[in-house]
Amino acid sequence: IGCGVKYFSQDGVIKLAEYAGFTFEEGLSPAEKLKVIQKLMAVIKDKYIENAENMYYTQIRALQYQVNQGHFPWRLDPAQVINMFLSSIGEETVTVRLPEITSDKLTYEDSNIKIELYKPLDKSEKGIWIVRSYTKL
Repeated sequence: IGCGVKYFSQDGVIKLAEYAGFTFEEGLSPAEKLKVIQKLMAVIKDKYIENAENMYYTQIRALQYQVNQGHFPWRLDPAQVINMFLSSIGEETVTVRLPEITSDKLTYEDSNIKIELYKPLDKSEKGIWIVRSYTKL
């Protein structure tokens, strides 16, 4: 199944899982099967990270790598992360005023929403912000 690259294709992962004896629920699409395997791998590695953006540990690591390469600079600004998240779930963006950031966790709250963010990997100023939780008030 190899093709000379670092990562397996979606089909390759599914075939290897089935060859190893793993059975999937009936009716799952290949993308859904891949998510099942990714979640199992994250749990096996003890690296499952709860977050409102539904990203797995491997996705967060890849995103941090991309930001380190100069892509998605908005991930370094918690106010922009909040608005991108709100936009992605169909909510109106807000004017975000945050206090001085002194740790790798912060909470934004107004009369309508509460959003918790944190830096799951790199805790420095180069670490990306991820939405941990979102609550509509």
